[in-house]
This record gives sequence, C-alpha cells and structure tokens, in this order.
Amino acid sequence: LLDMEVYAQWPCTFIPIPVDLERYPWRQRTHALKFVHNAGHGQHDFAKGTPQLVAAMGLVKSPVKLLVRGQPGELRIKQLFQREKGNPRLELVYDDVPDEELYKDGDVFINAEQYNGMSLPLQEAFASGMLVMTTNRFPANTWLPNEPLIPPCGSRRYKIAIEFDRAV
Repeated sequence: LLDMEVYAQWPCTFIPIPVDLERYPWRQRTHALKFVHNAGHGQHDFAKGTPQLVAAMGLVKSPVKLLVRGQPGELRIKQLFQREKGNPRLELVYDDVPDEELYKDGDVFINAEQYNGMSLPLQEAFASGMLVMTTNRFPANTWLPNEPLIPPCGSRRYKIAIEFDRAV
C-alpha cells in the first residue's frame, strides 16, 4: 500500500503478498518474555531501529530478553554486536537463520521500523501468532492491532533512490 502511494504516478493494483502458513505455523503465545528483532544487514542507517531497541533495553524494568539477529558480513551489525557482547538482557545471533526458524522462538516480534512498505517480516510474525510491535505508521497501522504500536516522535525526509518520509 505504501508503494502504491509513493509511486502513484504509475497505474497499479494492490495485491497482498501471501504468507506461507506451512513455513510459519501459528502458535499461541501467552506471555511477553522474549522479544525478537531481526536486524538483517542494518540497511540504510538501521532502518529497523536496531540501535534504538538495544538502547531501550537499558530502560526496561521487567525481566524480558531481546533476541537480536543480524546477518553476517555487515560491519555495522558486527560493530553493534561487539559493543553489546556480554549484555545479559540481549541474545545476539550473528548468523543466517533458516526462514522456518525466524518466528519459532520468542513471544513478541519488534521492529521500530522507520520506513517499509511491504512489511513481509511483520506479516510472517503476526501469522505465526506473535504479538507485533512496530512503528505506528501507514500501512502497518491499517492491519495490525494498534495498542502495541510504537508512536514515532516525528518524521524527516530521506533519500535512497527516491525521497520519502522516514519515521523518527
């Protein structure tokens, strides 16, 4: 939906991307003790909010843990993981994880996304039964429960190939 808005000058039809429910089977979670964050490669200045989530763990009083996964080969992820090594609140995984393993472990999927239109990881985590916490912005706030969404404090213009609003 966001891509349709950004590229409005071209005629297109919205087709939801299906989630493979055999690969990501639904499992009910009853507690929010382990939060899962997939940082990927830390693309475009950590667009998924990885450094902010890691820093926020220092403010959390409850006994929750944050699992942060980063794909190997990216220097920014490696540096972040080296700085946080030994932090007892964080479980850091610097390795490729098979798709079918991404949403088996943990109770809450958290990505403080600053932009993203397709949001496939959010859809997959939600389909697997996880509570999803992401930034309260379009289009995620049109299909996810809004109560756990993270309010942005604003936005700023950002440019990769095109210019767009990036949540802060």
